[in-house]
Amino acid sequence: MKKKLAHYLPLALLAVTAGPSCDVIAQLEPKTLLEQPLPLTEAEIAKALKEALQLGIEDAVRQLSAEGGFWNDPDVVIPWPEESKAAKEGLQKIGFRNKVETFEQQMNDAASQATEEATSLFLDALSQMTVADARAILTGPENAATAYLQERTEERLRVQFTPVIDHVMQETGVLVVWETLAQKYNSLPLARPVPTNLVTYTTERALDGVFLKVAEKEKAIRTQPEEQVTALLRRVFGQ
Repeated sequence: MKKKLAHYLPLALLAVTAGPSCDVIAQLEPKTLLEQPLPLTEAEIAKALKEALQLGIEDAVRQLSAEGGFWNDPDVVIPWPEESKAAKEGLQKIGFRNKVETFEQQMNDAASQATEEATSLFLDALSQMTVADARAILTGPENAATAYLQERTEERLRVQFTPVIDHVMQETGVLVVWETLAQKYNSLPLARPVPTNLVTYTTERALDGVFLKVAEKEKAIRTQPEEQVTALLRRVFGQ
């Protein structure tokens, strides 16, 4: 009998000591599992990046296409062409300061009007984003989504912006003002002729401004919790 008791005693002790632990585990396991976030799916990543880019696009287009959108923003304002800076200074000295400023403002207004046309091309590029694109963007630099967008839309936007800017400049008289100022400057002694293609210059600077604003919004969404305005953005970028 003693031998039998000695045989069963360790098993009894094991059952007693193991019982509460199993109960605790049984109680804790479901809660612990629920608290663990599930891994991000490829679909969630792609959707979140599209959301972030769409917010950036909408912000950029809304800001820059508004009246004074370029002209009143020091980060994107389109200045007098750098290669013709001497012409600007020379014209200001001979009494054309107001005309120079009017010209600059109208050039920026043309860029604002062209920007209104950008949204549809941007959204088309977003619709073509693949899962592989999304994964690379998520793990890329803080402007990776903007770079993706720029690579796929810049040339098409250039083609779309150019005639709009040309039309606005013709309509508002910017090109006439430019020709008047250029002719006046070119007639000065020792002046180097002003060769700038104004429409091309304004188009390129307008594109730079649009992508700058999209990149700023992307960075904000990646790094600032208050900019992660949907549950999906918080889940993908807030980790």
